[in-house]
Amino acid sequence: MTFPSFMNPIPKLKEMSTSTERSSTSCDEEKDLLRKHEDDDEFFHLPIHRRKAPFRLGLGSSLAVSVALLLSICFNLYTALRYHRKVCVANTQLKPYVVAAPSYSGLEYNKLVEFHAMTDWQSKNTTVADALWDAIDISPITIAISKKWAAEHGLPESNTFYWDEDKALYHIKGIHGMHCLKYLRHFIVKSGREGKPLAPHVVGHMGHCLDSLRQDIMCTADDTLMPGLVEHRLGDKQILQCRDWEALNRWAKDPERDSCFQQASDYKHVAHNLERHAVCPPGSQYDAVSRKYFEIHGHKNLFEPDDEE
Repeated sequence: MTFPSFMNPIPKLKEMSTSTERSSTSCDEEKDLLRKHEDDDEFFHLPIHRRKAPFRLGLGSSLAVSVALLLSICFNLYTALRYHRKVCVANTQLKPYVVAAPSYSGLEYNKLVEFHAMTDWQSKNTTVADALWDAIDISPITIAISKKWAAEHGLPESNTFYWDEDKALYHIKGIHGMHCLKYLRHFIVKSGREGKPLAPHVVGHMGHCLDSLRQDIMCTADDTLMPGLVEHRLGDKQILQCRDWEALNRWAKDPERDSCFQQASDYKHVAHNLERHAVCPPGSQYDAVSRKYFEIHGHKNLFEPDDEE
């Protein structure tokens, strides 16, 4: 077998043949050679019958090797821990990007919340329930973050922010899930009230939301153990350790990340997405540039014509 030159650790054939010739020298000849040079200072005294003493490290060398080994073990453990903290993988244009376990917002599970099996959000009084669901603001869903920051955190590339080319637009998964819940609930109730079939694009959007929520639930794999003594009251009044929903919204609306996004409707199909970034809050660093853009180009219809709500 022929090895590449960089993989070939064996001696050349000439050296191997020389070694073979030496092995054919008789034992008597070897002894004569050793006796001949026994008193010659230019040669080492080679013991014939003794075994070579085992190699021993001095105290200093032993300590250095131990420290080097410990550092190597620590580095490998650190690398392994970093690898195992990766929890979800997003695939964009067939290139995998890893979403790390630590949250981007810095939120922790430090808020205690009592779970209720029955709430006004499922009230039989649809006016009350509708008002509660509609009051959930989805506008913080889209934020603008530095492209450099996104790259440093291993995020896939996203659309460039309209008002700042150094930033890109990203959508917060938890708030997207809430959008899906609102959308599903709205059209389920609407269909029940009116008794009419839903438009194909609505059914398609509902399918997207159902599958998105399925994947989110499976990714989270919440292992909270809920008591079930009372029928239809599973986990009622159990204290849960949660992240702060309002804190997430405040983080998203921070001026450094605010993308001027406004969710004008949770239920209608948007025709021109730029219009949702048209109105920046007072004091926004992008207020002047957005106003200037629409002074030059004007506004377009936000929604598709005749889209049902």
